[in-house]
Amino acid sequence: MNRYFLFFLIVGLIHLIGMITEGETIVLLTKPLLVPSLFIYYLSKNPHPDRGILIALFFSFLGDVFLIKDTTLFFLFGLGCFLLTQILYTLKMGERILRIRKHLFLSGIPFALYGATLLYFLFPHLGKLTPAVMVYAFAISCFGILSLTYWIQNSQKGKFILGGAFLFILSDSMLALNQFYFESNFFGFWVMATYLGAQGMITFYFKNEALASNS
Repeated sequence: MNRYFLFFLIVGLIHLIGMITEGETIVLLTKPLLVPSLFIYYLSKNPHPDRGILIALFFSFLGDVFLIKDTTLFFLFGLGCFLLTQILYTLKMGERILRIRKHLFLSGIPFALYGATLLYFLFPHLGKLTPAVMVYAFAISCFGILSLTYWIQNSQKGKFILGGAFLFILSDSMLALNQFYFESNFFGFWVMATYLGAQGMITFYFKNEALASNS
């Protein structure tokens, strides 16, 4: 296993343990290290890294930092950063399935149903943040649809990107429910656990795709 990816796993585990034990100092110290370790992992032994993926990871890092502060303003900044991350991930997946259209409609059905159900519960509580949340939900749904379409066409290669997209949507769904619908300590740990799994799988996929194309 790549040592930088191993470092990401170790720091992620320490971070989650900190959340379980309510070790605020551990959480604050480890959170800014999570995405940078994936950034370095993606760059390591990768002769032609994709600039879009690097920018996406950079905005993910900024989003993590902004969300440390629990205020509406910083939540909006974090949401904006992750919106840019989702757009970049979506564009990268779009490049891979540009000529594959026959499964796009079918892939969109489960995400449309899930998104509509979630927004049904959230909509009365969003207030002024409704446009921002709607745009973000659309962006991450597009990423999910393209990832599922890619998996249908390439089940072996697409399993990591689909798994990452699924976990990202699950993480953001729990974050939204906790932020707008009902607050619970249950969500905090699982939001981060699924988020770490998502970023790890997505970066792993793009790293291996880059190495395969350069070999």
